[in-house]
Amino acid sequence: MATNAEGKGLGMRAFGAVQVSSRGTDFSRLSRGLAGLLLASQLAACATSPVPRSFQLRAMTQPKSFVELRANAPHYTGQMVILGGEIVETRHREKISEIEVVQKNLDSQDRPEKTDRSGGRFLVQCSYFLDPAVYEKDREITVAGKVIGQRRQKLDEADYTYLVVGCDYLHLWPERQPVAYYPYPYPYWYGWPYYYYPYPYFYYAYPVRTPKARR
Repeated sequence: MATNAEGKGLGMRAFGAVQVSSRGTDFSRLSRGLAGLLLASQLAACATSPVPRSFQLRAMTQPKSFVELRANAPHYTGQMVILGGEIVETRHREKISEIEVVQKNLDSQDRPEKTDRSGGRFLVQCSYFLDPAVYEKDREITVAGKVIGQRRQKLDEADYTYLVVGCDYLHLWPERQPVAYYPYPYPYWYGWPYYYYPYPYFYYAYPVRTPKARR
C-alpha cells in the first residue's frame, strides 16, 4: 500500500509539473503572439505614410509646433524634419529648384490636412530639377529634409522670414478627387410620407378623413 501511495503521490506531482509547464508554454506563446501583433500593427501604421521609416525616426525630435520651428530655425539647423503643405510657386535659383509652400499640419498618413489653418510659409531647396508644370500651385507635398536656416525676403510688400529646409525625400500627392453627389428631384423625398429636405428629417402631415359613423 505504501508503494502504491508513493506511486500515486509521484503521479500527482508529475501531473502538477506538467500542468505548470503547459501554462508556462501557453503564456510564452501568448506573449509572442501579442508582440507579433503589436509589431505588425506598427508596421502597418508606418506603411500608410510614404515617408521612409529611416527619415521618420530621425525626425522624431522635431518641434510639434511649426511656428516654434520657424522662429528658432538657427537652433534646429541640421535637424531632420517632416513638413507638408500646399505649393505657392516652384522656381529655379542657379543650380537648385526651390518650392515655396504654405505649411499645413499633417494627418496620420503624413498628408497635409485640407484646412485653412497654417503656421506660415517655408522654402524647400532641392539639388535637382523640379518641373514647375508638375510641382504647380496648390498641389500638396510632404518633404523630409534637414533644416538649413532662415531667409528674409519680400512677400508681396512685406518682409517675411522663411524657414528653409532641404529635400532628402519629397512626395507629391495626387490631386484630391471631388466628392460625387447624386442629384434628386425637388423636394428630396425618401419613401412615403417621409421627406428628406435635405436634413434633418421632418414629417409631412397629411389630413386624415375620419369615416362617418354608420347609422
